[in-house]
Formats: sequence, structure tokens, C-alpha cells
Amino acid sequence: MITASALSNLSKTIDRFTTPDETLTHSVVGAPATVAVPDVFTFRPVRNVALSTQVFVRLTKISGLNVAAPISISGADGEFSVRCRGVYTKQAATIFPDEPLCIRITSSAMSGATVSTVITIGGVSATLSVLTDALPVDDTVPEAFSFASVLGASPGAISVSQAIVVSGINKPTSISINGVGSTAAMYSVGCNGAFNAAPATVSNGDTVCLRLAASDFEGGSAVATLSIGGVDGIFLVRNYSPMLVSRYRIYMPLNPGHLLTTDENEYNFLTKNYPQEFIGEGVDHKIYRGRVSVANQVSVPNYRLYLRPAARHFWTTDANEYEILKADTANVLDEGVDGYLYLFAGVDGTVPLYRMVLAGTAIHHWTTDANEFRVLTSSNVWLAEGAQGNPVGVSGYVWQK
Repeated sequence: MITASALSNLSKTIDRFTTPDETLTHSVVGAPATVAVPDVFTFRPVRNVALSTQVFVRLTKISGLNVAAPISISGADGEFSVRCRGVYTKQAATIFPDEPLCIRITSSAMSGATVSTVITIGGVSATLSVLTDALPVDDTVPEAFSFASVLGASPGAISVSQAIVVSGINKPTSISINGVGSTAAMYSVGCNGAFNAAPATVSNGDTVCLRLAASDFEGGSAVATLSIGGVDGIFLVRNYSPMLVSRYRIYMPLNPGHLLTTDENEYNFLTKNYPQEFIGEGVDHKIYRGRVSVANQVSVPNYRLYLRPAARHFWTTDANEYEILKADTANVLDEGVDGYLYLFAGVDGTVPLYRMVLAGTAIHHWTTDANEFRVLTSSNVWLAEGAQGNPVGVSGYVWQK
């Protein structure tokens, strides 16, 4: 039995589903537009085909269609097969969306000739071309090649290039090399570590590497030009930029004299760990760390040696003096080049470096302080020792600190 309360609730439920605010709506999607014009399609040329040979090309799908489209072919001996079932024709036909298409064409009976056919689908055309082998021609001019540059090299250092592969020739061709700024421009065919500079020949597919010594100057460059069959490739080796380094001076009270060094670690170690024996006097001047050419002058090495009997160091820019001293290995320890300075005046920013010897001893002293030099040499206790061609006592020129 349905109570009055149940009837009331049922009435409310029906009202809720039929209220005008919740009227059901429908939308109708229209049918897609008819497309009988395909997307643009192309064929890559087929090259190096034998004479009078059939070539087959397949298009898996003609995209862009959603209805059948007309197809036709024209030119040369081209034929097509819709759905690629092996039956070819020149007669116009119809192709449906997603159907594959095969085309065949016969290459020319002449070397180096091209035959073409044009396929048209729904008004969109593409040309298929077939090229036969050309008659062989001697080709000794290779494809262009290049070598990556080496930057920041050390003066005199040897650099080896990456390998390049000779390509684009069909018979051996000439190879030669020329170097500027270096005497070590050489090449290796096969990149096997055997280098030479004599002209020779290379073949297609050969690998070639170059070897080049950097310039002897800071900031200098060396260039090797490799020529293969008249085509040139450049290998550049550029040194690091010129750099001045500080030269520190240390006073040694227990063994009267001074120590000069461009090694900041040596300066700090001695003055901090042995303050009674090595008293730091800071930077005295600056010199280049490598050979530099400025104002028509080339910087020269400042050699450092250790004199064992005197237990002190000695410096000289005189290469002959250096060679004589270092030959006495029992008494002299060769410590190599301690920077580069200019032998003569004329370079802006440089100051004289004076050299003196304590009379009757092997004790030498160097200073950039003109007053110190004048006071010490005025008593004849210290004798001036300069380089030939310079003012009295001047052994060379360095940069101010």
C-alpha cells in the first residue's frame, strides 16, 4: 500500500528530472570534407644505374587523400601499378587512400644519360629520374679538407693534427707540404707515426695527419699548408699569449748575497720556512716566461746555474758563458732558463738590469735600482759587469715590477 508520504516523495523525484533547467541537448557532427588532392610527394633521383635496366620504385602510401583520386603517367618508358600487384600500365586509372603505388622505368642505353617520367595524382605531379653510369674520367682533384687549429701551444712544442681522409679522386694524386714559422712541417700518409716532408702521391681513402712545431716565440704562430691534387688545407698552431712573470729577490744574510727567482713557490717556501736564512724582498722586476719579439728585438734566455763550491746561484744572458759553466758538471748544476729579457734598450716599459761582481770573489749581484748600483760600484768593492753594447754595468733590460 502506498502511503501519502511515499506519493509525495515520488512526485518530487519526477519534478527534479523534468525541470526545464536540465533539458537534454544534442549536437550533430558533420561528415568530413572530401579530399581528392594528395599531399605533395617527391622522388629522389636514382643514380649510377646500368644501361637499359629496369628500375622499380615503390610508394607505400599516398598521404592526404580520403577518397579515390585519378592517376596518370607520362614521359619515357614509365609505367605504374596500383597496389603493386605486378601488372603495370600507362593507362590512366584511379588510386584509393592508403593504396601502395609501384613505378617502373627503363634506364637509357647511353652512358651518362637521364630518363624521366612524371606521375600525376589528383593534380599533384612528381618527376622520377634515372641516371646511367657516366664514362669514367680521371679525377685527381679531391674534396675540400681542413684541419682544426691548435691554440695555446707552448713555444717550440710539437703538435699533431687530426686525420683527414682523401676522397673524391679515382686515381693517385700529388701531395706536398709547406710550413711557415716552423721548420718541422711534415705529413704522414696512414697516420702511422712516420712523417716526412718530401712530395709524394696519395690515393682515394688514404688518411693523412700533419706534424708541426710551434713558433719559438710567445704569441707566435706556425702554419702548415698541405696540398693534395691542387687543393690546400691549413693547419695552424698558435702559441699562448705573451705573459710577464714576477721575479722575486731574496736576501741571504748567512751567505751574503741575493737569490732571484721567478718561482713564487720557491720564494714563499724559503722565506716562510727559513726566515733567518732567506729574507724576502718582494718583486724586484718582471720578465717574460718565453721568447718574445718586440720593437725589432727578440728576448733572450736568462740562464740560472748553481755554483756548488760557492753555494750560491748565478745568472747570465751570455749563451757562451752558460755553455762553458754548465759543462763543469762537478762544480756547476745547470738549472735552465729563468725567464727571458731584452738584451738592449728600446722596448717601452723596460728598465736596466745591472750586474756586478764582488772584487776578488765569485759573488755576483743584480739589481734594477740605479742608485744601488751607483753606490756599490763607486767604492770599487763591487765591479760593474755589463753586456757589450750597453751602458756600464747593464746586462739587459727587464720590465718594471
